[in-house]
Amino acid sequence: MKANIQKNAEGKKPGWTRIDYKGWSNAYCFQSTSVTMVVVADIGARVMEYGPANRNILWQDPAFWGAALREKGFFHPGGSQFDLLDGQGKDISAREPSLWVGEYSVEIKSPTHLTAISPVGTNTGLQIVRDIDIDPLTGKAVIAQTVFNRSNKETRISIWDRTWTIGSCILAVPVETDPQLPEGWGFIVSKGGKWRALPGSTNPAAAEQFKVADGMLIIKPAGKSCQIIMNSKAGWYAYIQDKLLYVKRYSLEKGVYPWDNYPVSVWLSELKFKKNGLMAEMEPMSPLYDVTPGGKCSFQEEWQLYFLDAPLTKPEELRKELKTRMAQ
Repeated sequence: MKANIQKNAEGKKPGWTRIDYKGWSNAYCFQSTSVTMVVVADIGARVMEYGPANRNILWQDPAFWGAALREKGFFHPGGSQFDLLDGQGKDISAREPSLWVGEYSVEIKSPTHLTAISPVGTNTGLQIVRDIDIDPLTGKAVIAQTVFNRSNKETRISIWDRTWTIGSCILAVPVETDPQLPEGWGFIVSKGGKWRALPGSTNPAAAEQFKVADGMLIIKPAGKSCQIIMNSKAGWYAYIQDKLLYVKRYSLEKGVYPWDNYPVSVWLSELKFKKNGLMAEMEPMSPLYDVTPGGKCSFQEEWQLYFLDAPLTKPEELRKELKTRMAQ
């Protein structure tokens, strides 16, 4: 496998360019012959497109193309966005929609570096700054999310990544067993204000989508909607579709995590999710931070595309390839 990022389609050196995109006028594109990333500042500076040229691996909802917070209120356009979880593990996006789908200001600090800045949330006093830097030679994208507390009260939050990818696909996550998760994963539910992980036997139909062997969880979405939590300390996910491999690495720190103290989750949709096909959501998160007034916390990811010589369809082939790839 090789990561080969060269010049863009016009023969120019890659760099961030402002564009119109599917009804949004405040969007930014980084493009080469091998990779494209589109960030839409009009809806929370979320990444709405990522993949090789002319192939997007991020799930979108066409019903919200061109939509804006002032017209729609809170909504889910798809793509990849960082949400926040409070001290009880509940998402903050619905009560602070300006951080989720509000209009961000954007600065292009260099041809490869984009910075997006949210408004200050009226309900929480939080502000998000997102920095995206893409290496024009390897195509690796480094995405850093920093949350500032602009209020006069201490707040407890976790930074929660929500990357909606297109099915059909395979996801792979290294997992470890423990007494609560004897297979390394379990269904996540909230009962009485507390998050609990339940064994696969509690939902056997959905559990068929998850197979563990040799320390690797292989996820093949089949349209049985569910959310799982995983005991994973390796700091990466893998997404495979045909000959394309997408690896998401994320920062992993000591601390207490909001969902039963496990750091990573996956949500799978039904087959015709919102009438637009199967979706698999990658959800790594940070531990909970106690952020004082004027303070900040951060969470970083690295994205990388690899191009395979042949599709990896057998779990054994996939595990072998990933163990070799991630050991490098």
